[in-house]
Amino acid sequence: EIFRLNLTAVGITPKAELKRHPSVPTQARPRGERRIVFDDPTQWIATPVYARADLGAGMRFDGPLVVEQLDATTLVPPGATMRVDDTLNLLITV
Repeated sequence: EIFRLNLTAVGITPKAELKRHPSVPTQARPRGERRIVFDDPTQWIATPVYARADLGAGMRFDGPLVVEQLDATTLVPPGATMRVDDTLNLLITV
């Protein structure tokens, strides 16, 4: 005979506290560039490429740009802005 058991559990866990980082006084430099097509398929735009590890709290960038890291690539299109908040999130405004 086969028995089927379903279990649902609900619990309260404390909210994770993220480390806050002070703003850095310098701006990251691109590690290179890529030619990328955005809107016009006949126009390639030289786009700076930044390493995610080089970006610090308080940094702000105007697109276009690329941010590379081991597990993700972030593309900021022309006309958009990106800033790094104090928990090192990348916030993009289009």
